[in-house]
Amino acid sequence: MTAREYLLKLKDLDIKINQKLTELQSLKESLYISQAKAEVEKVKGKSKDKDAGFVKIIAKIDYLEKVINKEIESFIYEKHKIIAEIQMLKNSLYVEFLYKRYVEFKRLEEIAEEMSYSFGYIRKVHKLALEEFYKTILLNTI
Repeated sequence: MTAREYLLKLKDLDIKINQKLTELQSLKESLYISQAKAEVEKVKGKSKDKDAGFVKIIAKIDYLEKVINKEIESFIYEKHKIIAEIQMLKNSLYVEFLYKRYVEFKRLEEIAEEMSYSFGYIRKVHKLALEEFYKTILLNTI
C-alpha cells in the first residue's frame, strides 16, 4: 500500500458516511410522505393498515443510524491515528502539508494559497512528504 492510498482511507470513510447520511435523510423523507398519504386516506375514509409500511421504514432508519454511528466511531479512530502518524514526521512543512491534504481534505491549489507557495512547489512537497511518510511510518509497520 502506498502512503497516498493509506492516507486516503480517511476520505473514503468520510465519503461513505456522507452517502449513508444522504440515504438516511431520504428514508426519513419517505417516512413523512407515507405518513401524509395515510392521513389523507384516513380523512377520505379509505383507511387501510399502513402501519406495516411505517414499521419497515422505521426499522431501516434504526439500522442505518446504527451503521452510521459505527462508521463515525471508526472514522474518529482512524483520524486520530493518522494525525498522530503525520505528527511523527520531523519536517514541519510535511506535517502541515499532509494534515491539510489528508485530514482537512484540501486541494493542492488551496494549500498552495494558504501556505503562500507556488502550485509547482506544493506538488513537489506533496511527493516528498508522501515519500517521507512512507519511509517513516509505513515501512516501520509492515
